[in-house]
Amino acid sequence: MLINAIAHEISATIIRINPSDIYSRHYGESETKLKHLFAQTNITKNNNLKKKHLLIVENIESLCPNQERITQQLERRLTTTFIELLDRYLDGKNIFLIATTNRLDSVDTDIRRPGRIDEEIEIGVPNQQDRLEILQIKLQTISNDLNEEQLKLIAERTHGFSGSDLENLCRK
Repeated sequence: MLINAIAHEISATIIRINPSDIYSRHYGESETKLKHLFAQTNITKNNNLKKKHLLIVENIESLCPNQERITQQLERRLTTTFIELLDRYLDGKNIFLIATTNRLDSVDTDIRRPGRIDEEIEIGVPNQQDRLEILQIKLQTISNDLNEEQLKLIAERTHGFSGSDLENLCRK
């Protein structure tokens, strides 16, 4: 939800980089897949194109694990390739990166430096009022018979739920 809101706010196209879709057992194929995703933006730092892109990497620790924890050569090559691509493509004007993790200490320190990931923002779970607002927004497009009191009760009983947990609950 947050990513979609950011993309809408800056009028950007979302390009999702899912680490599990990148990994391949064939030598060099993982790096090629990663390069192809970046190439979709059709821009480098030197171009002045107006189209904005938001690169989303969920669970960045899977793509760029802490160097101390790397066990395979493929992980090292992918981390290096990803960093090289960030340095080539990220410009802070047209291409932006949002990376998520639940384990910040497991993310490579080279990826976390300014110019690659400039800011680290911890996003906790929503409080009761925020959960109520999320439920109200998500249920606007879903046929339901819930009244305001029932929504407040659901918000009260969903302590610890994330925005995506609430979205999933609404779909059920």
